[in-house]
Amino acid sequence: MPDLAHPGWLAMLALLPAAVWLRRASGTAEGRGRRVAGTALRCAAVASLAIALAGPLAASHARRTDVVFALDVSSSVGREPSAQALDLVSRAFAGRAPDARMGLVVFGADAAVESVLGEPDGPVRSITSHVSRAGTDIGRAIEVAVGAFPPGGNRRVVLLSDGRENLGDARAAAAVARSIGVKVYAMALEKTATRHEISVQGVSAPDRVRVHEPFHVQVTVHSRLRAGAHLVVLRDGALLHETRLDLVPGVNVHTLVEQTDRGGLHEYEAIVNSDQDGEPENNRYQAFVQVVGAPKVLHAVGESGLERHVSDALEAQGFTVDEVPASALPASMHRLADYELIILNNVSGFDLSLAKMELLERYVRDAGGGVVMLGGDRSYGAGGYLGTPVENLLPVTMDVRSTVKIPTLAVIFVLDRSGSMASQSQGEEKIDIAKRAALGSIELLNPLDRVGVLAFDDTQEWIVAPTEVGNRAPITEKLRTLASGGSTDLVRALEEAVRVMSLQEAKLRHLIVLSDGLTGIGADFTDVGARIAAEGITMSTVALGLDADRVLMARLAEMGSGRYYHTDDPRNVPRIFTSETMVVARDLVVERETAPQRVYPGEILEGFPAHAFPRLLGYQRAFAKPAAQVLLATDDEDPLLAAWRYGLGKSVAFTSDLSGRWGREWVRWDAFTRFTGQLARWTMRRSGSETLLPEFRWQGRRGEVVVDVLDRDDRFINGLAMQATVSGPERDAYPVRLEQVAPGRYRGEFPVPGAGRYYVNLSGSRGELRVGPRTFGLAVPYSTEFLDLGVDRALLADVAAAAGGRLLPLSVTALPEVLTVDAAAVSERFTLWWPFLLAALVLLVLEVAVRKLAVPRALLEWWAARRGRSAVTDEEPGYEELRLTIERTRNAHLVALRDQGWYDAEDPAVRARLYMPAKRSRSR
Repeated sequence: MPDLAHPGWLAMLALLPAAVWLRRASGTAEGRGRRVAGTALRCAAVASLAIALAGPLAASHARRTDVVFALDVSSSVGREPSAQALDLVSRAFAGRAPDARMGLVVFGADAAVESVLGEPDGPVRSITSHVSRAGTDIGRAIEVAVGAFPPGGNRRVVLLSDGRENLGDARAAAAVARSIGVKVYAMALEKTATRHEISVQGVSAPDRVRVHEPFHVQVTVHSRLRAGAHLVVLRDGALLHETRLDLVPGVNVHTLVEQTDRGGLHEYEAIVNSDQDGEPENNRYQAFVQVVGAPKVLHAVGESGLERHVSDALEAQGFTVDEVPASALPASMHRLADYELIILNNVSGFDLSLAKMELLERYVRDAGGGVVMLGGDRSYGAGGYLGTPVENLLPVTMDVRSTVKIPTLAVIFVLDRSGSMASQSQGEEKIDIAKRAALGSIELLNPLDRVGVLAFDDTQEWIVAPTEVGNRAPITEKLRTLASGGSTDLVRALEEAVRVMSLQEAKLRHLIVLSDGLTGIGADFTDVGARIAAEGITMSTVALGLDADRVLMARLAEMGSGRYYHTDDPRNVPRIFTSETMVVARDLVVERETAPQRVYPGEILEGFPAHAFPRLLGYQRAFAKPAAQVLLATDDEDPLLAAWRYGLGKSVAFTSDLSGRWGREWVRWDAFTRFTGQLARWTMRRSGSETLLPEFRWQGRRGEVVVDVLDRDDRFINGLAMQATVSGPERDAYPVRLEQVAPGRYRGEFPVPGAGRYYVNLSGSRGELRVGPRTFGLAVPYSTEFLDLGVDRALLADVAAAAGGRLLPLSVTALPEVLTVDAAAVSERFTLWWPFLLAALVLLVLEVAVRKLAVPRALLEWWAARRGRSAVTDEEPGYEELRLTIERTRNAHLVALRDQGWYDAEDPAVRARLYMPAKRSRSR
């Protein structure tokens, strides 16, 4: 029998016999069927109303308690406490009551359902759910556990944790749980033994110093025991200092004096190692120091020896220049942010990974840095920059598809299909990558151009005989049949390609050779090289693989007056083919004399007369973007010097070179040093005279930046539109708007998803006033999960109290309290009254309908026919009685008329008698 909230209302059921008796005694002229049906409906309505007022409880399991265990599996909980808690959960599952329902949620930095609420088959032996163990979010665990319950019932959450919360808000989550009728109990996971622990708990250094200024770097190491340890201090990833430490229990402080002659943002990292340490995750700590000095320029060169002109000119202008090969370009934001300007001097895009290109774009857009790209035969379109992040940041584009008149062209791809091309890269065979590269290059050609594909190993095969590019469908189908195998005979392959190419009638005839160059010993390319030159054919080569014969492939490209490429990553082949095809088909490299024309006298050209610029012997063709400012142009009105702002930074494109090939007269120009200095100063990131004093804080997954902005007189600057761009360890950039909260003080929040290095670029404006951009570093250390901080019983007790529970010992004997339902909980349960009240109303309406509505005669006759009885007699048994009553009444009136009785002529009954078939007399 279900529980009732107010069972006294069931006394109304005692009135049902009285209602039946009154119905029968009413004497109404109803048929027997109507009277019985109406009485039954009225009794049912009264019963439903009584049950509704009594308030039955919502479900049949009202006296049963549903329990979800929330088990902490974060790193701060040791193996033994975790095993004890899992054993408790298993024993609770195994000893459950027959109708009991239990579930399990595991949590760390996030939470997951390990066992759904129900009737488990047996004890839980191990954890299979994957959650991050680098944090403790008790609030999230409570939310997931509450979400596992069905509505209603007695719901309990048992929290098994050490209480070391470092994410979320457990107290708030517990309060929400209580508001929806869920109780939370807590059990502390005690650590039975203290592990030996050595950790770096801080690196202290000044936020800002000057070049050559001595300062202290202080490393704080905490130890639980006497032990020996090895301390290493790194600056920007390079070894700065190392020493042996004799640690004592407690705090150990090691200080070193540091100074640097290099300005910029520097990272200091301390690492401690010891054989007696129990947790390696807490053995490192970082700090950032801003060193103020002369502006720094990173000069990345594509060909050493020819670019000293630029470095010498910048150093003469007071810049600190670091000249590096293109492959040594930094791969982290803090290393790039160390420089105010980056120059890419004839750098091929194939020497830069896509990740480094994306980093350069973020350096300009988000960190306010400056980039200058200088031309040359390896740069711009010929360098494979089309469609890359570097092209995005530049004021020019290399896509000249609809602008340049395409000449008549014949291209033959000579593809190595020897056995080495069957090896895989990123799950794809090299030969397939080569086919895809050829198809991509063919897409760039004019439909009237001619293309051919010659594959070779120790023999040669024309996969695609020279044909018009417009026939792309058959070309594609034939390329799909290309397969690898055999050895390599490059000499005969080139002879065959030159023989067929010499028969093609085209203005430009070009060979693109892809091979590792590992052909037969003693192979002689003299004759084929001479024929290439005699026929006016050009040839570029692509050396593929770490073991490729680079010398041979470079010599072949030189013999063919083309370009040489090398890559050990087959994924670069499509980009190489695309850029090489564009160079040939679009006439991107223009090698002829041109006189620079000044288009706009911008700040970079300030002080130079309009015709002061020396002539150039060549340039790379590119086209200005709509928002770019073209300062110098060539005779053909192609941009030579273009500049623009990109995000918070600036970039400049100079499409010729500044070396001895195309720009030999420029590097001899007496104003070359001044021009280079003005170019660098306009583009570089400017610090300004304002002072930015930032302070960073973080709690859990939220970070906060508070910055004071002062002018040169140390007065607050108010009313700025301040913003920050935060770049995290995952290289995601977060824009943050800062609100002014006090005079000269601005505040904003940003996400801190995990430990690592964060770079915060601050900038602001007010009318013509510009502040920043400046880049600062924030080192978020390891999570407190990796520190042995014991058990936070106070937090666990507060969480349990906030949700109506309490802190219990970690024991099976404590489970009965969780499973017992108290009387107050029963009285507070939801009552299911409304369905019974609705039934009472429906029954009353039906009862009235049965009494008042006439049944159609046709329906009665149909029903009587089915039962084989008279319709009138069976369905209307009161009709005959009514007829007899009327007849008796009429006879009484007839007697009164016969006996000359008085009657009132206005009485309707009397008037009715006048129409009856009987003897009438006049009224008196």
